Amino acid sequence: NHFSSCSLFYESIINAYVQHQSVEKALFYFHEMVNKGLAPTANTFNNVLNFLVKMRNSDKVWSFFDEMKERVVLDKYSFGILVKGCSDFGDLDRAFEALGCMEKMDLKPNVVIYTSLIDGCCKSGEIEKAKELFCEMGELGLAANQYTYTVLINGFFKKGLKKDGFELYEKMKTDGALPDLYTYNTLIHEFCNGGRILRAFELFDEMHERGVACNV
Repeated sequence: NHFSSCSLFYESIINAYVQHQSVEKALFYFHEMVNKGLAPTANTFNNVLNFLVKMRNSDKVWSFFDEMKERVVLDKYSFGILVKGCSDFGDLDRAFEALGCMEKMDLKPNVVIYTSLIDGCCKSGEIEKAKELFCEMGELGLAANQYTYTVLINGFFKKGLKKDGFELYEKMKTDGALPDLYTYNTLIHEFCNGGRILRAFELFDEMHERGVACNV
């Protein structure tokens, strides 16, 4: 009961500091908690890790994860935060290292984690690697969602691979993944850049018919 009460107390303090965006205090009490032999829940660890990711400090994120990965309970969400953070930072080596660490712990990556990696590869110009990951998803029985398709379509367009991008869009519809706002923006932008204005307006009308709200 004593340990349970202490753990609850520490977690309340840590989460309060996270909420108030006081990173040094949150880290101080997290370390103190672990050093006293108290086990924070995965949720508390994830809150702190997500907080560090939002600060966009790649080294601090990795240092915290690397120090704590064998001292706290991790779940898929922990790795989802880390992989997305590293991918957004353009730190693909660490993103794939996190994936390897996850697999060593017998945790299976999900669609969100693969999508983050594909997005990171596309943003870094690693289109072939992004395609490999997309195929790997299918081999593992993971169904790509709208966001997965769209980040890869966008990656193709940015690399000038228009044919591949439009073919993937057709596959997306065949596979039953309905285009969302981000998908329509990507396609309309490409059609406008290519001077295919009528096709862009057709998609614009399709958006309205499907009830997808426009943004600016």
